[in-house]
Amino acid sequence: MRALPGDKIDIVRWSDSEKDFIRNLLGGSKVERIALDAATQRATVTVSTDITSRLTEDGAIRLRLASRLAGWDLELVKE
Repeated sequence: MRALPGDKIDIVRWSDSEKDFIRNLLGGSKVERIALDAATQRATVTVSTDITSRLTEDGAIRLRLASRLAGWDLELVKE
């Protein structure tokens, strides 16, 4: 943290399972379901209502970052 003053670092548990990795990127327990479409590289993520605002409140920055890290186009759907 001293080397990067003012910057925050998130650590995300890696998983070989794409669904588990996406779940870890988005906060785990609030993710209800993940449907992957390999043909379009799109993941439809069903989440609890209370997590939706947290993931999208900063102009969807967190969601875009999660999409880049996962290698999937993530779409959030409220439960």
